[in-house]
Amino acid sequence: NSQNSQNLDQIGNKRNNYIEYVIDVNLLGQKWTVNRKFKDFSELHSILVMMFQTTNLPDCKVISGPLTASDFNGNKKEGVEQRRRQLETYIHDLIEIEGIRNSRIMQKFLKINKEYTTL
Repeated sequence: NSQNSQNLDQIGNKRNNYIEYVIDVNLLGQKWTVNRKFKDFSELHSILVMMFQTTNLPDCKVISGPLTASDFNGNKKEGVEQRRRQLETYIHDLIEIEGIRNSRIMQKFLKINKEYTTL
């Protein structure tokens, strides 16, 4: 859908030792950001699997779990960037599916106001 888009960046939170992914949402001329942890993406996927059992969901190998040494061949920064790109692709692919894009869970994940419920 050309009227909405999401882009991801990541920010590190060294004090709490986790990475937050920043989703830039652009919907019908309105723009905002949403910060999500990896576990938020994992929980979203689990819910979508239950809700959309007959829908062919996008590839989600990235949702398999925390980063390990084998995910980044010794270069954690590259591993984090690779995961960011995979999560961005995953979110883009999800919003291409009308039923998921218009679902309450996806709208909640992206903090979409009720006034935009059917896109």
